[in-house]
Amino acid sequence: MKIRTEFRRMGLQQNAKGIWFIPGINGFGNIDALDQDIDQEWNLAIVEYPTVLQATDGSYILPELAPDTVVGYITGNKGSMTQILTQSGETVLAPTANLSYV
Repeated sequence: MKIRTEFRRMGLQQNAKGIWFIPGINGFGNIDALDQDIDQEWNLAIVEYPTVLQATDGSYILPELAPDTVVGYITGNKGSMTQILTQSGETVLAPTANLSYV
């Protein structure tokens, strides 16, 4: 229990799977994409249409999100999917066409 208290004191947070993370720190894919990642680091993703999110392991997260729901911070793009860091620290994917950005 003492180690958890220390982690929280240092500002670490725990996601739904029990993994500790530092809020606001995202991994960068490569140095060439660094500028794009920095530009998108603080952009919020908002659902425009009913959307089912996809976990990084390929499973789908139910129930679907209603329009005008804030998903989290954009951390990158993978094809037609946008990678998003949620408030709980989990990385999820959502169809880019279903999102708007702030």
